[in-house]
Amino acid sequence: MVLAVTAEGSRNMLGPWCGDGSERARYWLHLLTEIKNRGVDGVLMLVCDGLKGLPDSVTVVWLEPGVQNLMRKIP
Repeated sequence: MVLAVTAEGSRNMLGPWCGDGSERARYWLHLLTEIKNRGVDGVLMLVCDGLKGLPDSVTVVWLEPGVQNLMRKIP
C-alpha cells in the first residue's frame, strides 16, 4: 500500500501494489517510476519497514528524499 501525505496534511492512497516477493531494486524502481509518471512531483520522506532496494531506488527517481527505516532488530 502506498500512502501519501501532502505538506498541508491531506492523505491520499496512491494505490495497492503486490510485489514479486524479492524486494529487488528493479521492482521498486518500476513502481516508483509509475508513481512519478502519475503526477507525484517529489518525495520529502520515505518511510518503509526494511524493504531491500527501496531506499536506493527512490533516490534514482527523486532527488535525495529522507528515508526512515522502521525495521527494528530484535536481539
